[in-house]
Amino acid sequence: MLTVLRTLPDGKGYGAARTELKRHRLLDTTAVHAYGSVLEELALVGVVATAEHPGLVRRWSDYVERDQRPSDRVEVQAPPAWWRSSDGLREDVAREVFADFDTGDVDLAGPRPAADATIAAAVGKRVRELARQARTRDVPRSVGTEPAAAGDVYAMRVAADRWVTLDVWSVDSTGSRPHAEVEFLAGLYPEISAPAALSDRVQPRYDEQWRYRAHSLEKTPNARRVTQGVPGPAAEGPPPDRSPAGNAKDLRLLAAACFPELG
Repeated sequence: MLTVLRTLPDGKGYGAARTELKRHRLLDTTAVHAYGSVLEELALVGVVATAEHPGLVRRWSDYVERDQRPSDRVEVQAPPAWWRSSDGLREDVAREVFADFDTGDVDLAGPRPAADATIAAAVGKRVRELARQARTRDVPRSVGTEPAAAGDVYAMRVAADRWVTLDVWSVDSTGSRPHAEVEFLAGLYPEISAPAALSDRVQPRYDEQWRYRAHSLEKTPNARRVTQGVPGPAAEGPPPDRSPAGNAKDLRLLAAACFPELG
């Protein structure tokens, strides 16, 4: 990709660079937005940038500054909004960011590795293997058959080999369907949690306590109640002023904000 960007004709901007990257089929996808995302990441760190609008490796810039553009017709933010191929690449940043890799030019017309020998293929194979293991792993039924109630703890699979736990603080049954106010407990587990292994502390969202009012918790796939009648967990700060509401299945995605390890 660096070679393609170095060999662009002078005066080309973000759109032309993205199109040229896609033309060379350097990713295992034909989606143009994927090539744009890689280009924007290279710009954000400062490889595709100008001296006046450097990337974050050279100088911190907040969102307001990055959102400045030459005109309303420019779709992308700074730094690539201001970059042209005639500016070249910030080679010093490329060497610093990719210190463990050879960032020199390659022969774009030369042979490429077999599709099944690439990192992307290896990752995909591993993901499929973990998904298969997750489907065939013996997962016990929920403890009890009652609707969710205060003091329940649920385990939820958020990745092929990652489980989290949720404490139910209370249940609001006043609306058209009950909503359980839940909060993540500390701890990531490779399999469904045994009651004896449960944490007695909440897992903050970033640096604050966070709760979620979830409906359909009992019906959510890959969610199991593991114990009942547990006292409320310990928390360092006050409870949140308000709790967002939604489907319990969304907790699988929301977990990433509380557990950075999930990415």
